Amino acid sequence: MQNYVFKEEFLEPEMRDVTQNEMNKKEGRAEALVRILSINALLFFFVLISILLVKFTAPKTFESIKSGFMEATQKTDITKNDIVNFFKNFSEFILKEKDNNNVNSGSISSDIPQKETDLSVYMGGEDAANTLLVNQSHYVLTSKLTPPVKEGAITSKFGPRIHPITKKEGFHTGLDIANKLNTQVFAAFSGMVLEVGQNEAYGNYIILKHSDNLKTFYGHLNSVKVKKGMNLRKGEVIGYMGSTGYSTGPHLHFEIRINDLRVNPEISLKGTDFVEL
Repeated sequence: MQNYVFKEEFLEPEMRDVTQNEMNKKEGRAEALVRILSINALLFFFVLISILLVKFTAPKTFESIKSGFMEATQKTDITKNDIVNFFKNFSEFILKEKDNNNVNSGSISSDIPQKETDLSVYMGGEDAANTLLVNQSHYVLTSKLTPPVKEGAITSKFGPRIHPITKKEGFHTGLDIANKLNTQVFAAFSGMVLEVGQNEAYGNYIILKHSDNLKTFYGHLNSVKVKKGMNLRKGEVIGYMGSTGYSTGPHLHFEIRINDLRVNPEISLKGTDFVEL
């Protein structure tokens, strides 16, 4: 039996149109596939470069992300929140460096010694026996502070006072803001969780590090939501208000520390609608 080869020029006009349409569709699918592969390749190189950038510019952040990833991959029930938190921590080093640059530039307008202070001078719970731990000069933070609680009543200001429990004279190193038990407490700035602990004076507390010279302190918490080493964006919930430690009722003891010296938080909280008792 003889085989016949039909060339395009011998096909009917309608058959030629169908053949051309099929060829156009195939070419369109091929172009779409090339675009998708190109986008995936660009995303891969972006992620790779970002990982190398984090590793060499922020090794501590890299180790934190790495440990979080390893912890997540060992789970058998990875949730949506696990994936979201991983990518949030992955990008946090960019936001953290941006915020750190903001709070470092012009952070304080007075001379403060560059040294750690001796915590043994504490007495009467959260009050300092003298002013070695504090600096009462005016300061300026160029990064806007997020209030550690949305609302509350100021029950004790920064400065000299008689301690409500021990009745001893001392210097209150922070600002006490009262509200209901388990009121949400927020990170004042972006940064890293430097310490999570518990002691007789402050009960459950958190220390956040925002730059080399700026830290914030949160005391008397009922419970803590964060862990040491975590990277946070300002405004994230870190814990819940309580009455642990030396306390007469649910409140937050909030401190701003510049070069490890306590400064007046009200300067940065100016304009916040807290009720004064």
